[in-house]
Amino acid sequence: MRGARAADTIRWVSPRGTIEVLDDYPYWVAKKFGYFGDIATTLEPGPSDATACVKLVDQKQADVGYPSPGVFSLGLTQGIPLVSVFEMGGADVFDFAFRKGEAPKSVKDLEGKTIVLGSAGWQAICDPMLKAAGVDITKVKYVDAGWPTWGTAVAQGKGDTR
Repeated sequence: MRGARAADTIRWVSPRGTIEVLDDYPYWVAKKFGYFGDIATTLEPGPSDATACVKLVDQKQADVGYPSPGVFSLGLTQGIPLVSVFEMGGADVFDFAFRKGEAPKSVKDLEGKTIVLGSAGWQAICDPMLKAAGVDITKVKYVDAGWPTWGTAVAQGKGDTR
């Protein structure tokens, strides 16, 4: 009988289309401090889709992904058999930016507003945070402006916040 052993290689895929963001620091720390041991690893930018890493792991096109808690929960809800082995924090983190002088007094004031996203999958991150703040999420509109242009979409009047 053969004993269990670790994989020879691990393919870690980022859901952001880049690997130059703070969200991927757990990979870089683990690699720097030798936590992977002799296992060869690669970190690859996946498609700019918030749900990409859970889909790619499910389809066996990646071994590891780092979804936000909201995206992880969304994957579970959709029946994807995922296992979470670590998390930087148990809550989603998402910042909102506004045109100068247009920031609301509270998160609750986002009801009735349009939020511009870099990926439609980010709604799975925003909805739980807004709901926890007392926002009726059925009164929030989302616009997927795409990763490269979501930052400028609010300045162009395509939404109230990003």
